[in-house]
Amino acid sequence: MGFVHYAVDPDTIQSHVPLPLDLWKGRAVVSLVAFTMNRLRLARWPVLDWTFLPIRTTRFLNLRTYVQNDGPKGIFFLK
Repeated sequence: MGFVHYAVDPDTIQSHVPLPLDLWKGRAVVSLVAFTMNRLRLARWPVLDWTFLPIRTTRFLNLRTYVQNDGPKGIFFLK
C-alpha cells in the first residue's frame, strides 16, 4: 500500500469536483493511492468463492481528493 499526497491550488480542481473541497491550510489535497486486495470473495455466499478465483488478488490505483458537504467530510474519487 502506498499514499502520495499533493497540496494544490483549490481553483485547479474545484471545477472537476461537484462538492466543496475540504481544504488544508488553504490548499486542496490530492492523493494517489495504491493498494492490493487479497482473497476477494463473497461474504454471504461462500459456496460461490470459486467465481472470484480470476480476480482473487486485485491491485488498485486511485486518484482522490477530499470534500465536505454541510459538515460531513468525505473522499471524492477523480480516477
